[in-house]
Amino acid sequence: PVLDVWQSLPPPSFPNYDAGSWGPSESHQLLKQDGREWRVGA
Repeated sequence: PVLDVWQSLPPPSFPNYDAGSWGPSESHQLLKQDGREWRVGA
């Protein structure tokens, strides 16, 4: 029964991104909502 329900649900939205990129834009939004940001060393 549980598997039947899972199979009947639409697939979840997953923020895929290209290899070698900085990741999905959702990651930046997640940090920004807490007043944080990625810091990249030179």
